[in-house]
Amino acid sequence: MLNKYIKQCAVCNKSTLKFLMITKDGNYICNKCKNEIYKYNDKLYSYSIEELKESIKNQTNVENTKHLNSSENSIIENKVISPLLHTKNYKLSGVTFQNEEGKDIQEEIKKILREYVSNGLIEKDDMFCGYTNSDIKDMDIIVSQYEDIPFGCKLKKDTFEDKPCVKVYIKRADDTYTHIGYIPKKNKQIQEVIDILNTYDSITLILYITGGKMKRCRVETDDEYNEKFYVETIDLTYGFELFIE
Repeated sequence: MLNKYIKQCAVCNKSTLKFLMITKDGNYICNKCKNEIYKYNDKLYSYSIEELKESIKNQTNVENTKHLNSSENSIIENKVISPLLHTKNYKLSGVTFQNEEGKDIQEEIKKILREYVSNGLIEKDDMFCGYTNSDIKDMDIIVSQYEDIPFGCKLKKDTFEDKPCVKVYIKRADDTYTHIGYIPKKNKQIQEVIDILNTYDSITLILYITGGKMKRCRVETDDEYNEKFYVETIDLTYGFELFIE
């Protein structure tokens, strides 16, 4: 059950599990407020709650801070251990292949997610960011089934074809770990992560799942130009995004 992790949003003052961001002055911002304020989630800057409220007032397009604190060995546990000056994020590679045990990663992640649901660690209200089909139509958004749900993970320095690599493991419902991908090779990201692991004694790791089952708003127009809005469900390949603090 995730009820004990419910937080109060500093913008709308509603209590919710769907917090996506912690501001630099320690306030939580819920996912719905984030969607109203921000257009993009790819850059990681910190703002105080007063700065965010001012940006809302001025209708300023402030970039999103995807900044959740979590311990390395917990799925939802919030623990501030942040010796890094900046948050680093990486989109994992190798997620459509077999893992180190020779198992198909896409099939394994489906099993892992089913385990979380069957054990009550992820509830129905946690899926699709808590949005109903009516919300999706009203807001004209696309949202994935496990979007913004943080998962525990761990990293392992290794070698592949005599070259260094970093394997990423997701934490399962039974507290074991399964290999689900790698830090990508491009832009020297492998060496960057290895340097972080070699330099810092304490880091925060958090893993997000992308893709999978998605819902999006669609519109049909009949011969008389009447519009009908509906929610379409599509299935995409699962991906993963790792955040390191």
